[in-house]
Amino acid sequence: MTSANTTPSPGPSNVHPLDRRGARFTAIVVAAVMVAALGYIHRDDLMAGPADTANAPTGALARCLEERLGAVDQMIADGVVGPEKASLFKDRAQALCHAQNPQ
Repeated sequence: MTSANTTPSPGPSNVHPLDRRGARFTAIVVAAVMVAALGYIHRDDLMAGPADTANAPTGALARCLEERLGAVDQMIADGVVGPEKASLFKDRAQALCHAQNPQ
C-alpha cells in the first residue's frame, strides 16, 4: 500500500484572500494615499509661516480693543476679578468691539 500525503500543501488555494501579497500591497497603497491626503488637507497647519499681520485690527476697532481690554487688565491688576471672570470679560469686550466696528 502506498501512503498518501494527507497534510494540505501550502498553496494559493489554502491561503485566505486577505493574506495574499496583492491584498497587503493594496493595504499599503491605501494607507499611503490616506497619509498623503491628510498631509494635503492640513498643509497650512503643518507649514505655518509667520503670523499674518494683514488681519490685525486697525483704526476704531484697535482703539476699542485697546481701551476695553486695558480696562479688564486693570481690573485684574486691582484684584477686582479673577482669571475666570477676566476671560469672560475679555471675550465679551472683543465681541462688543467687533460688533461696533465691523471691518
